[in-house]
Amino acid sequence: DSHGGQFAGVCVAVYVVFNILWNVSILLSVKHTGALATFVALKAVFPVSTLLFAYVDWPLLGKSDLSWLVWLSAVMIMPCIIFY
Repeated sequence: DSHGGQFAGVCVAVYVVFNILWNVSILLSVKHTGALATFVALKAVFPVSTLLFAYVDWPLLGKSDLSWLVWLSAVMIMPCIIFY
């Protein structure tokens, strides 16, 4: 018997709604700003989420201890995104 299992259906429904909204926002971004701007913005998701998961104490997730390789890849990708 799992703890909080009664909320499983609600969690899946919330995930599906947000996933559809995310995909619609990507389509609208391509429509209004073009594929290149959307591509660059999506590439910035990794470094931003890395910073957020390293420094924000998320409910249920907490902070993440990140390897130096993750930090190295984030530092390497940011100038590439900026100069692209």
